[in-house]
Order: sequence, then structure tokens, then C-alpha cells
Amino acid sequence: MIRKYVYAFVISLIVYTTGSSASGFKIDVKDAVTLNGIKYWYVQNKELPIVSLSIAFKKAGYAYDPQGKQGIASLITSVITEDLRGPGQLPMKLKLAYDGVDITFSVDRENFYVHLKTLSENLDIALSHLYYCLTESVVFTDALDRIKGQQRATLKRLSSYPDLVAAYGLNKMLFGNHPYSYNKYGTEETINNVDVHDIANYIKNKFNTNQMVIGVTGNFEVEALSKAIDHCFSELNVNVVEMESTDIDQAVFKNNLKGYIYMDTPQSVIMIAQSGISYGHPDYYAVYLLNHIIGGLPLNSILMKKLRDNLGITYRIYSYLSNDNHCDEWISVLYTDDSTVDKGVSVLLDTIRDIKKNGVNKDMFNMAKSSITNAFVFSLLNADNTAKLLMNTQLRGLDVNYLNKRNSYFDAVTLNDVNRVAKSFLSNELSIIEVGRNNHFKGKVIN
Repeated sequence: MIRKYVYAFVISLIVYTTGSSASGFKIDVKDAVTLNGIKYWYVQNKELPIVSLSIAFKKAGYAYDPQGKQGIASLITSVITEDLRGPGQLPMKLKLAYDGVDITFSVDRENFYVHLKTLSENLDIALSHLYYCLTESVVFTDALDRIKGQQRATLKRLSSYPDLVAAYGLNKMLFGNHPYSYNKYGTEETINNVDVHDIANYIKNKFNTNQMVIGVTGNFEVEALSKAIDHCFSELNVNVVEMESTDIDQAVFKNNLKGYIYMDTPQSVIMIAQSGISYGHPDYYAVYLLNHIIGGLPLNSILMKKLRDNLGITYRIYSYLSNDNHCDEWISVLYTDDSTVDKGVSVLLDTIRDIKKNGVNKDMFNMAKSSITNAFVFSLLNADNTAKLLMNTQLRGLDVNYLNKRNSYFDAVTLNDVNRVAKSFLSNELSIIEVGRNNHFKGKVIN
């Protein structure tokens, strides 16, 4: 039912932003507070009968999993839609499908996320189902054992993906025993350690309005939405008892490390990392542009042109900024044949050194800036993306007008700014990890 509106929804949002350039578009973001004091941001669009809602529960990501029970946050994403109370009762997944409600749950290092999409006429029903998932879900041991088996199978399957193995190995190498080294899915041992009481405690203590951030877009009346949010979430504060770990220490980034993980695959994956830059740093937008030029443009980045177009030794190379509450990173990823690892990494490092010394040219700068600002506007043509942006903007502690000002921050960055930060930001003390058949850089073997 929802899908038939998707095309029309995109068209309506194009009309919504017609006449606005990438630098000058406006989106009407507002904030609200319910009678019970729950805050949320919203964007109304009355063209179509759809509502998208995104929620983050802070300090509920997998970095906060209790010691010895890593993987519990990921387990929760499956458990809370099961609701297997007894014979003859429908699992929550079937109830959601029957009522045309789409609810997904996910986690990252820091937070637990809920994404809900429904027809406007079903909003009360959708939020009632969500309330039930977050407060009333009951899972018996046999159901949990089945889900734990699924997660163990996922863990095994993902261990055959060299890029995911490299990412996990990099975190383990860089962060040691810090929670940022955790695998999202845990290990076989830690998954086995989780029982139904752990699940119940997580649901009871991690889902509370003190740590909740909400963004909503679509066709709704604010007063009705506020009442529905109160009905759904107000009881989350009741009887909250803090779990074993409510915060984690700042992560210390380690430079000049070399790691290696053996995998019998012809395609090697190499990840190179250095310290990143925080959202609040005055040079954040200049560094963001710099990264886009180096490896963020999908086909036209400097690294892609040098290693793919000129040398033909990779089908994929990219770089990205990673920002978490306790550490910021800049990471480059290279996929190449085992026979071209040495050449590929040499060119990658030489390119970074050259940009650090000589900067980038005006054409690349203009291309990157246009790509960033235009992509942002187009991302707002999707209601789900907009709801997530409203949520993420609040997580970053920014003001309600940020989305309207965001592109102006990039417009203010000059070529001189980018070349200036290239000299100070790009490091000569890089850490590297390789996954493949041969240990080309004599890295420490990581298990």
C-alpha cells in the first residue's frame, strides 16, 4: 500500500523545493514538545498520506554491550519483533505486515535506531505496535535460542567477507580492549552468554525518553502526533535502572600500526587509517571537502582516477570520515589483486603525500563542492532520509535551522582553506591493515 505512493511522493517533494538552488533551498523544520515533555523535530508535507519517523536511543549501541555479552544490542533488533508469547498468538512481524506498518531496528557503535513508516491513517496503530515492541515484548528461551542461532550464522557468513574482516581487524588493532573494538554481532561465546533476563533488562533500561531523539516527516497533525507520541513513549521512563555500563572512556587512536589477517582470497583488502576531525571543529567542512576530493567522489575522486583509470589495478577505492562520540577517524579502503597490493598501496600513500604538499586543483574543488551540496538537496526528496536527518542533526547537538544552513557552510569554504587543511590534517603516521593471502607489509597477525 505504501509503495504505490513512493513515486508520487518524490514528485511532490520536488515541487516542494522547486525554485530553490542547492545553496538556497529552504525546508520548514520545526520543533515541538508534547504535554509529557517529549521533544521532537518535524517537517510536514500534506501532499501524500505517509508518515516517516526515526528514533535514536543514545548509549544503546553495541559499544555499550555488557562485557561478556557483546552482540546483545544486535540480538535485540530481531528479538523485539518476535513477541512469541504463546501458542496461537501472532508474532509482531505478522501483525505489522497485516496493518501495513514498516518498522525496522538497527544499531551502530553509539545508538539503537527505530525507523517507522506507515500511512497517515494508520499512525496510531503503528505507534501502538511500536509501544508494544519497546515495552511489552516477551521472548521465551526457545525463541531466543533460534534468534541466537541466526546471529551465529550471520557472524559466520560475514567472516567470509574480506572487507568486513578488515574493518573488524582494524578496530581491534586500533582500539585494543576499548569497546570500539567490539564486533557488532559479538562472538559465538558472547552470543551464547545472553539469556532472556539480559534481553528483558536491556529493553527495560535502554529504551527511555532521557536518551531518546525523534525526527518525523510526512502528513500528520501536530497535536495528534504529540498525543500519539506521549501515548507510545511516556511510560519508557518508568522504573529505569541503569545497566552495567552507561558510558565508555574516550578512545585513544593508535598511529603507525601494521596488521594482517590471512584469508584465502585472490582479492586483497587494505584499510589505511589516521585520526579524524570532530563535527565541531572549525575546519570540519574544509576537511569534509578534502576527503570528498581524495576518495569520496564515487568515480571521479583523485584516488579512483589514479588507481583505477590510470593504472587499472582496482575496481574500488574510497575514503571516508568516521565520527563517533569517543573517537574520530579518517579511513581509506583499497580493493586490489594480491599481485598489485604493493603497487596500489604505494600509489595511495604517494597520492596522500602529494596532496598534503601541493594541495588540490580548482576543478576538483568545484566538482566536490557541487556534488556535496546537490546530493544533500536530493537526499531530502526522500521522506525516510529527511526523518533520519532530523534525528541525526539533534544527535549532533545542532539547532533546528541547521538543515537550511548546512550547504552555506560548504559554500563558505575556499580552495585555499582545503589546501591549508590538507597540510595539517593529512598525516604521515598512518596505520594499515591487510586481509589476503600474503602479508606484504609484515603486519602483526590479528586473530
